[in-house]
Amino acid sequence: MLIDSNIPLYVQIKNIIKQEIVQGSLHYGERIPTELDLIDTYKVSRITIRKAISELVKENVLIKQQGKGTFVTMPKIERCIHPLFSDSNKVVGFTKLLKQQGYIVTSKILSCEIKEATLIQQEQLQLSEESKRIIEIQRIHCVNGNNISFEQVFFPYNLCDFLLDTDISGSLYDILNQHNIFPDKTSYFIIEAISAGSKRAKLLEINPHDPILYQQVIVVDINDTPTNTSNHYFIGNQYKISLG
Repeated sequence: MLIDSNIPLYVQIKNIIKQEIVQGSLHYGERIPTELDLIDTYKVSRITIRKAISELVKENVLIKQQGKGTFVTMPKIERCIHPLFSDSNKVVGFTKLLKQQGYIVTSKILSCEIKEATLIQQEQLQLSEESKRIIEIQRIHCVNGNNISFEQVFFPYNLCDFLLDTDISGSLYDILNQHNIFPDKTSYFIIEAISAGSKRAKLLEINPHDPILYQQVIVVDINDTPTNTSNHYFIGNQYKISLG
């Protein structure tokens, strides 16, 4: 509680809120008590509460959502990108990457269906004229219960038809490994910032004008045979990239 007269009241409240997050009393994505509730709890002025919350927002510990309240910010997911042709440029599936960082990961399966490959997809996956069918999987990734990304993954049908009868809520690369298919590295990688747009915004439950990071990759095995290509859309304020 507020007991140290040598520390400003707003700083003490900041520290209490941070401690509640660390201890799990407040969870990522959870709305904190209202200003009036905090005033009643700590017996301080509205100015003091607003100062504490304002500081926590600046530190990216809390985030204000107009008309909804103030919420605990989820730490940004970090991904290290290595140069395409370096020895470190090995594929790590997104689900496995998140679990390695200590997150609770779930996936919402939107679709898993056979489609006719576009000309670009035929080239990316090196499909012959006789084998132009692909499997497209669409999923929403959730971290600690919050939407984090929307992905579309494309596999050659003649190589991965087993995916149609498989539980694809976990790591897709683990499933491929079980069928002796071993994605090894990325042969093509781009990432750019774009607006969410109405369709993706609805899927991710964000504003259509919110920024998202669009990532496209082509993945190959040790023989440089394409195993899949994917389009991945990450909510911009929950994801960051570092270069290795």
